This record gives sequence, structure tokens and C-alpha cells, in this order.
Amino acid sequence: MTHTGTGHTLLVIVETFQTRAGSGSPRARTTRGQDDIRARQDRLADALRVVYERLSPGQRIVLEYKLFEPSFYTMDVPDWGTSLLHCLALGPQAAVVVDTGHHTPGTNIEFIVALLLRAGRLGGFDFNSRFYADDDLMAGAADPFQLFRIMREVVAADALTPAAGVTFVLDQCHNIEPKIPAQIRSVMNVQEATAKALLVDSEALAAAQVAGDVLGANAVLMDAYNTDVRPLLEQVRTDLGLDQDRWPPTPAAVTPRRSSPTASAARPPAGAPRGCFVETPPSQPRESSAIMKAVR
Repeated sequence: MTHTGTGHTLLVIVETFQTRAGSGSPRARTTRGQDDIRARQDRLADALRVVYERLSPGQRIVLEYKLFEPSFYTMDVPDWGTSLLHCLALGPQAAVVVDTGHHTPGTNIEFIVALLLRAGRLGGFDFNSRFYADDDLMAGAADPFQLFRIMREVVAADALTPAAGVTFVLDQCHNIEPKIPAQIRSVMNVQEATAKALLVDSEALAAAQVAGDVLGANAVLMDAYNTDVRPLLEQVRTDLGLDQDRWPPTPAAVTPRRSSPTASAARPPAGAPRGCFVETPPSQPRESSAIMKAVR
């Protein structure tokens, strides 16, 4: 499938190569001895190279990784290091996609994000939340502090602008909650995490780090994280001519009662926010219009 954003057409490789007859799943192995690990990596590299050589100047490969599923013994791209190695071998038009649900519990995802940004190989995010496996819950639902820490690394690297080439995508599965309100809530969660990340006092944080002031450095981050940015985002929506109210205000406002034969299908209000891309560098003033230049 393809994603279009930030001036690039992103080509996501899902099924990249076919295995030899009888070797099993094209993406993974379930049993020891099922196939040769190095040979599979060779075939994957060859297939990626075939695609890469056909890219136009405005296209790039973004290679996602996943710890497990559909198989549990080995995945062909199980982690960010494997993805990065293939991208480095391909060239500058290849980058890594970080799906926030594709890691073991407790993984320091912001560390991965920081290293990929440092290498210039972070292609984008598939945002979701997880408790156990690839739960695909609403972004920020399970651990909003983690989402803040991730966005802090993005802000620190000045990677919010389109020129950075980092795309922000929701990759979620809404089985219980209404889908459109859940998508809107996810966008708002990312907006809030981003606004808080932009509020971090970078100079104070750097000074505390240099001085070895562990608690002081942590306090700088926590002060930003504990700031209620919802009124600020409401003002931003007002400035853009959008509905300033937090959406959805209550589940009843967007979910029809199944017992009522006259209930109409839930629809978002006119002007409800459709997405988010924050373009303000952290060095600019922190007034509402400077923190969030676009909510779309």
C-alpha cells in the first residue's frame, strides 16, 4: 500500500518476496529448520533492491518491522535494527517505519526514535497503543506518557516540519468504540502529546543534564507533561475556524442507542478536526498560534 504525505509518496513493502516451494510463510517461520535464515534475508534484500531501483525521485521505501505475527519463531523483519540494515544497504530513499505496537513490553521506543532520527532514517510512525501484543488501541490510550516522550524526541530533532520527511499515521483497530470518534480522539491525543513536547524548556533541560541534576532534568520534562494543553488546543481550533469543543464530549453524543428505532447514525459535527500536523519549531514563541500552526 502507499501513503502520501509531506511531499513524498511512501511505498510500504508488505509482501516482499516469495519463498521456495514448501518453505512456508513469505514473511516468517513457525518451526526451526523450516528455512535458512540467511538465505531468506538474501532473498528479502534482492526483492527490496528490485523495488528500490524502480523508485522515482519522489518516492521512497519505508520498511516496517514487527516482533511476531503471523509467526512466532522468526520474522523476516522483526526489529528496527533489521529494518535499518536493509534501508542502509538500499540507499537514501529507504527509511524505517516505527509502529508503536510492534515491540516487547517495556521497550524504550523513544530511544529507537532518537537513534533513527540521528541516522536520518526515520520514515514515519504508525501510531497506536498496546498492553500485551499488537493491540492496535487508540494512540495514547495505554501510555500517554510514552507518546509524550516519543514526540519530545521528534521535537528535539526539529522533525515536525515536512522537510524532515517523517509521516504521522494512525494504524488502529476499533472493535468496540465508534470508529470515527475514536480516530478523532486519537488525533487529539497526538496533538496534546505534541503540544506538551513543544512546551519542554530545552535550555533548562540541557543545563540540568550538563550539571548532572537528575531530578531537575526530570522535573523539566514533568512540568511540560503535566501542563493542561487542552484549552490551548481549543483556542487553536477557534483560530482556524473549527469547532473548539473537545470531541467527543460524551459517548452518548456520538453513539446512537440501539434500542431506539429513530436513532440516526452518528456523524462528527461540522468542522470536527480531521488530522494533525504540527509545523512549529521549538525555538519559536510558545503562544497558541505558534505552537500549533495547523490542525487538519
